[in-house]
Amino acid sequence: MFVKKFVIFILVFLILISLFIAMPYSSSYNFFVIKKKHALLQVEKDKKIVLVGGSNILYSLSAEDMTKKLGFNVINMGLNAGLGLKYNLNEIKPYLKKGDMVVVSPEYGNFEDMYWGNANLMQIYCLFPKSREFIQKDHLMTLIMSNGLQFFQVKSQSYIDSVFVKLANSNTEINDYGDIVSKNKKRDVSKFRYSLKVNDQFEELCYKTLDEFSRFCHSNDITLFYAFPYLPDTEYERNRGDIEKIENKIGKIENMHILYPSKTAKMDSKYFLDTVYHLTSQGRALRTCYTTEKIQSFLEQKK
Repeated sequence: MFVKKFVIFILVFLILISLFIAMPYSSSYNFFVIKKKHALLQVEKDKKIVLVGGSNILYSLSAEDMTKKLGFNVINMGLNAGLGLKYNLNEIKPYLKKGDMVVVSPEYGNFEDMYWGNANLMQIYCLFPKSREFIQKDHLMTLIMSNGLQFFQVKSQSYIDSVFVKLANSNTEINDYGDIVSKNKKRDVSKFRYSLKVNDQFEELCYKTLDEFSRFCHSNDITLFYAFPYLPDTEYERNRGDIEKIENKIGKIENMHILYPSKTAKMDSKYFLDTVYHLTSQGRALRTCYTTEKIQSFLEQKK
């Protein structure tokens, strides 16, 4: 009798787990903006600049302002650091063509353990079927093995979050350039502490992936730039040794142009919104202006 009840319990448990996995995410969940971002990539225009990275790109660069100043169609593909550098680059490859430019600005966490992504990428895998084209089997298995349990936690949390999103009317909104237009609440980032611990294994994976992507871009006449994400002054200084280690490593990649040295990618904490990577509108305008000037300078030198 006990064995029979136990078997029934296991079967019911597995059925419930299967149903939970199959359930769609709440339609208000913020990652749904990835569909619009991919739609922007598919728009046929002469030349484009694609901004690639996590939320440091989403919150801290204005593709709209860059479009107006550079005369190219600029698309902000930034979303979340938890998607990982590998996915970030794979998802834009099919949309690139001769004459395009790419600005890649991965969060430093990629050089720690975020290279493969985390449970957030598993959410994208469920929300956006096309994303499966950009996630190879070994990549998917790594995600499942390292984030399987977290996936259930994050998916459950997404339903809770969706309630608060609806109540606060704070769902993420983006414009026709992929820039975020909704606003988060300002927090005192001066109290935040960020500790970077570069992992040699992930540093090497990032280096190889960026090198391969650089070769791909060069062979297809695509210009590749690297832009260091901005940090508060104090947190840059706190992690300067590891950041310079990363800078020295990726600086060896051929045909990937470093837009500016890492030591310039810092600001007073008053320019940060709610994390050490998200800039206020004023901070975003400053970073956008500086990044645009560097691209303009590069293009003028090529004439």
